[in-house]
Amino acid sequence: AFGVWGARLDETKVINRVAAEHIAAGGRAEDCTARPGAGTVWIVVTCGSGPGAQRQSFNRFGFRVETAVSRPGA
Repeated sequence: AFGVWGARLDETKVINRVAAEHIAAGGRAEDCTARPGAGTVWIVVTCGSGPGAQRQSFNRFGFRVETAVSRPGA
């Protein structure tokens, strides 16, 4: 019989992973926030603020996904 492998992924694990990368680059964990995504995007994690903010989107499996970036006037 075939077994099913399943990983228990929750928002905290994804946020902590992104925050750890941000800290390694000289930032602070407190600089990171998260919000629910839409469609194929499960969660969006943003570290930093203003024009230098780093925003990463993830699907339900914890993989980074590319999202369209809207640019005013484009």
